Amino acid sequence: MRYHAWQRVLSVSFERQPEEHADVILSSGNRLTSTRAPRLNLFTVGAATAFGLIIGAALEAYRRFVLPGLLGLESVPPLSVILLQLLPFLLLISALILGRAYYLESLKKLSLASEIAPGAFVDIDVYETGVETSSDETTIWMPWTSVREINVGKRRIELVGDGFTTYFPERAFTDKAAYSDALLTFSKLHRVARKAPEERVEPAFDLAPAE
Repeated sequence: MRYHAWQRVLSVSFERQPEEHADVILSSGNRLTSTRAPRLNLFTVGAATAFGLIIGAALEAYRRFVLPGLLGLESVPPLSVILLQLLPFLLLISALILGRAYYLESLKKLSLASEIAPGAFVDIDVYETGVETSSDETTIWMPWTSVREINVGKRRIELVGDGFTTYFPERAFTDKAAYSDALLTFSKLHRVARKAPEERVEPAFDLAPAE
C-alpha cells in the first residue's frame, strides 16, 4: 500500500463490466489520437470568408457563362434549385455514412468487450495526491498532477490522465448524492493539483499483486 487507510479521501469497489470497460478504452484512444481544433482568430475568419466568397462567385460564373455553352442551353437553373433537388440524396448518403461508422464502432466495442474477462473487481482509493486503481493483480498510481480533465457522462466519472483513464460508474456509489459528492471532491483535488507548483508526474504501473 502506498498510504495508510486513514489517509484515504474516498474508496470505491465495483464489478467490471466488459462493455463499459471497452467503451472507456475506446473513448480514451479516440481522445489520444484526435487532433486539436485550430484556434480561431480574425485572420482565419477573414480568410475563410474570403475563400467562401471566391468559391461562390466562381460557381455562379460557371453556371452563367460556361454551363450554357456546354449543355447547349440559353440558361441554367440557379445552383440553389439544383442543390435543393440533390438534397434528399445528400441526406441519404450522409445517413448511410453515419450509420456505417456507428456500426463499425459497435463491432469494435463488442470485439474488445469479448476479450475482457467479466467478474473482475476494480478497487480505487483516492488520496489528496493521487488515485490508486487495482484490478487483475495490477496496480496503477495516477497523481492528480497528471490528470488532464474530468469527464462526466454515460453514468460514470472519468479521470483522464496523460496515459491512463480511471473511471467511477454511478453504480459504485450508494446513491446519486454520494456520486455527486465524489465529483465535487475530484474537482476540488484536481483544481488544487493544477495550482500546485509541482512537476507533472506520469502514472506509475505496478504489476505486482495488489495488497
